Amino acid sequence: MKAKGTPAAKKKAAIDFIDRILADISLSKSAGRKHEEPWTKVTVVLFTRQIAWLDHLAANIRAARGTAVSRAEIIRALIEELVQSGERRRWEEGHASA
Repeated sequence: MKAKGTPAAKKKAAIDFIDRILADISLSKSAGRKHEEPWTKVTVVLFTRQIAWLDHLAANIRAARGTAVSRAEIIRALIEELVQSGERRRWEEGHASA
């Protein structure tokens, strides 16, 4: 997702994106830790810089909102945002012809 335009427009787009992620996290937290849909536990390997970014984002969310979030919650929210934004549909359409 690349924001077009001025630095202010890019900053606003980034803030809007983070707000949508926070909304996804809030929805998952409001239901408690119980998952309402089937789930599978997975293990993934991330680069150190990616873990540092997740930790930095979690610390910023905690400082701004007073709510602790886990790396897993952030990753789930990012994936959900991609799904909701239509990236999944575009990906599926692009691979259907292959």
